[in-house]
This record gives sequence, C-alpha cells and structure tokens, in this order.
Amino acid sequence: MSMQEKLCIETAANSNSTFLGNLERWLEATIDCNLEKNTTVDDIVKIAVTKYKLALNSNIEYHDVSADLYVTGDGKTPLYYRHKLMAEIYRAILEKAK
Repeated sequence: MSMQEKLCIETAANSNSTFLGNLERWLEATIDCNLEKNTTVDDIVKIAVTKYKLALNSNIEYHDVSADLYVTGDGKTPLYYRHKLMAEIYRAILEKAK
C-alpha cells in the first residue's frame, strides 16, 4: 500500500468519525430543542428529517452557485466539476432520504 493510499484511508476514517460525531450532536440538539414542546417521538423524527433535508438543499444550492463561478471563457475548471459532483452527491442522498 502506498503512502498516498494510507493517507487517504486515514483521512477518510478521521472524516467519517468527525461526520458521525457531528451528526450525533446535531440530532441530540434537535431532540433537546423539541422534547419539551409536548412532542411525540414521531414528531421529533419528522422535525429532524425536515431539518436534514433543508440542510442538504442548502448545500446543493451552495455548490450549484459555486460551480457557476468556475466557468471561464476557456471552459470549466476542476473546481467547477468538484462543486457539481458535491451537488449531485447531495441530490442522491436527498433522493434516498425520501
């Protein structure tokens, strides 16, 4: 295994851990902010899913707008494709969340 592959695996593992930890904290905050409002478990699940979808849609919009900034007279730069790819990944995740 090359040094680059090892670094990629380490970076991915660390990013995954950070993502899941942050998601967990986000869910805890959503629960805490809605638990005292005479809500049911189903209500809180719906609130969390709605907020999750809103966040994904915000990221889609951000990456679509950002991608457009990287279209030049010479064509599309690598950052254009990176932003478009991010937007499409978010769209796919959102589609699966339906």
